[in-house]
Amino acid sequence: MSLIHGTQGKVYLNSTEIRDVVEWELREESELHRYTSSATGPVPATLCGKRQLRGTCHLALSTDFDPGALFPGSSVTLELYLDANRVFEIPARVTEVSFLKSKRTGDPDLLQFHFVNDGPWTRPTWN
Repeated sequence: MSLIHGTQGKVYLNSTEIRDVVEWELREESELHRYTSSATGPVPATLCGKRQLRGTCHLALSTDFDPGALFPGSSVTLELYLDANRVFEIPARVTEVSFLKSKRTGDPDLLQFHFVNDGPWTRPTWN
């Protein structure tokens, strides 16, 4: 599993940008299947199974944002930026939504949501 994180991105719901992402974390994972056979002898071999992405995004709350638009099961498109030229484009499904309180004021100031990919994604190019 690899962990990638950043501080810029966008969330789209039905092709409409709903909010900028202020912090994100992304994990690429693969299921591994181990087996032994007469060809491998007592040493197991490994096959790669399905690949998936999962992660977390934080959105800043403000008066012009309706957090009720984002709920578990929502289908969204994410653009998560590593820098100005490298971006992950991910069709995703929201799995959990929560609010984080400001340590200074005690008021909710961030919406946090967890997601998994919902189809193939585009990885940034490394030129």
